[in-house]
Amino acid sequence: MAPLLFLLFIIFMPLPVINPVGSSKVKTFEKLTAQAGGSISIPCFYGEEHKDLVKSWCKGKDTSSCSPETRSDSLLPMNRVSITDDPQNLLFIVTMRNLQHMDSGSYWCCVGDGCRRSEDSSGKLELLVSTEVRSVRTVSWITAERGGSVTIPCYYNEAYKDQVKSWCKGDEWDSCSRTARSDSNQDGGKVSISENRDQMVFNVTMRDLQKGDSGYYWCEVKHDERTYDKAFLPLMVQEANGPTGKSKVVTFKKLTGEIGGSVTIPCFYGQKHKNRVKSWCKEDSLRSCSPEIRSDSQLAMNRVSITDDPQNLVFIVTMMNLQQSDSGYYWCAVGGGQGRSEDSSDRLTFTVRVGVTTVRTVSWVSAERGGSATIPCYYNEYYKSEVKSWCRGDVCDSRLAQSGGNVSITDDRDQSVFYVTMRNLQEEDSGSYSCCVGGSFKASLALIVREGQNSTNSSESNTTLLLSVGIIGVLLLMLLLLAVIMILCRRCAMAQARNTENTAALTPTVKPGDEVTYISVTAKARNTARSSTQVVPLDNMAAADPHEVVYSTVARK
Repeated sequence: MAPLLFLLFIIFMPLPVINPVGSSKVKTFEKLTAQAGGSISIPCFYGEEHKDLVKSWCKGKDTSSCSPETRSDSLLPMNRVSITDDPQNLLFIVTMRNLQHMDSGSYWCCVGDGCRRSEDSSGKLELLVSTEVRSVRTVSWITAERGGSVTIPCYYNEAYKDQVKSWCKGDEWDSCSRTARSDSNQDGGKVSISENRDQMVFNVTMRDLQKGDSGYYWCEVKHDERTYDKAFLPLMVQEANGPTGKSKVVTFKKLTGEIGGSVTIPCFYGQKHKNRVKSWCKEDSLRSCSPEIRSDSQLAMNRVSITDDPQNLVFIVTMMNLQQSDSGYYWCAVGGGQGRSEDSSDRLTFTVRVGVTTVRTVSWVSAERGGSATIPCYYNEYYKSEVKSWCRGDVCDSRLAQSGGNVSITDDRDQSVFYVTMRNLQEEDSGSYSCCVGGSFKASLALIVREGQNSTNSSESNTTLLLSVGIIGVLLLMLLLLAVIMILCRRCAMAQARNTENTAALTPTVKPGDEVTYISVTAKARNTARSSTQVVPLDNMAAADPHEVVYSTVARK
């Protein structure tokens, strides 16, 4: 029975449950700091069920009284605040520019109807905008994958080149615990510091990150025996999504912006580029272009900033206060970038338009292969009765949207917007498109279709499911075979036992040649009285009365 119990244990033992990455709760940091006059990009993570809902950024002491600063469905981004939704990576990014001291306060990331329900909003984020000039500076925040590593740059003034640098963890600096120092042994360990005095920066590397490593950290430079200059940042460690995307750097081929406005441009890269420097380059030719900005620069340039998101394999370039001179050719690059096609994107043509447009839309849309995308096209209320169309390219002469099919249009005249929905998207659908009104007015945008993040996970899930079913089937078959074998063996044992008993009962215990003596033979006739004892020879038994019963006993001499 032991093998049977073992098989039953294996079959009914619970299989491992694979939980989806991410959480349904909206999440962001609890505390951030920024410099007055600068900018900051803030990530808001959300769950799969929030993918198609409107995203908003709200300021106020609590969710019931806060008012949206901006929304993902607004006609145009506000003057200094914009929101970029990335449903493919379950993330929207809020960018605040030209920060002022009055921007300090409490903020909330919200989805759907806003922050009325706790499950539709993040926890409160406290933003502090500092007006003082800092001697030590670092990035605003860092996200990383569980089990991975991260390197954080800490910049300092030239006067601190010979001072001791350290890395400290804690919500408040007064009570933080130092986990690494530049004057101690840096060989091995989970946290280490490496210093580049020529660049006036020390880099903190944290390895094998776990959920417990999330929290607040401080870049420190020891000023004297009791005083430190410091810079603060939060670290968020999340579950790994796994490697996605291609090794080639990818972005759009054509984008447009408005004078005085801003644009946010995503640059997607492969897993092998995760820890390399990212740069944004402007020039007609890749070989001759010089970076406008790099991810390892100490401070963002006046109107251009770059934010690397290695967790989602994308870095985001933000250009603000656009001017006509910003029109031109640009490149997303990693590492050295120049001269190697695998280290840069294809050329992006960026055009800054002058004047107020009659038709407006988003600058770009990214979607997963096999999925769908809905693009809003806004128009002036004077054109409510005009025909709306969706065309591929920059000319409104090839209408793609019809009733039904893979492309359709829904016109909401009350809101002066029509929506274009594209379904079952494939890579060849990537390109330039135009929202057209009346055949004369248009707004252009770029669409990029990428491989879905979940395609690999889905395939792995199907393989795991098939493997589990196959294993259970084999185990059940083995159990059935074992049961049949046990039944057959038991029957054979029982039959053998019966044969042994029968043989013992029917076979006399005499040997050939032994003399046999009849002790007694009694014949009883049915319905007759007891007769006297008589011996009947065996030869005469056949002639005996068939109604008589003969009893005999034999024994050896």
